Amino acid sequence: MVEHLLKLQAEDGSWPGAKQSITMSGGKNLVLETTALGALALMDAKASDSDLSEAISWLQQNRDASNAWGATQATILTLKALTQYAHTHRATTEAGTILAEIQHHPVSIHYQAGEQGTLVLPLSVSDLKTGSN
Repeated sequence: MVEHLLKLQAEDGSWPGAKQSITMSGGKNLVLETTALGALALMDAKASDSDLSEAISWLQQNRDASNAWGATQATILTLKALTQYAHTHRATTEAGTILAEIQHHPVSIHYQAGEQGTLVLPLSVSDLKTGSN
């Protein structure tokens, strides 16, 4: 399936060529929708990052002047694809430590390269006092 999908992808990373969508989209909105759907299909098929990166880059670069992606359907599908990509493909590139100071007490957390989960500082509500923290 991945090979067939990639054959339909343009060199710029988009999936053009459809006549219209179910919502009768056309033009750039249609290309945004089909590219978002193509990216989602690649992620569902667990395609390699190199196969997926051009589609994600194309979507990121094709915002309009108001930082949306055109019509509602195009924006929703693009955000869905970018959110899924961020959730499944983003990770820390190297190990590190986050340092914070809460009420003049240092708090830190160390993370490993490749970390994808939420980083949570080891503190409780009782560590926070009324006023400036």
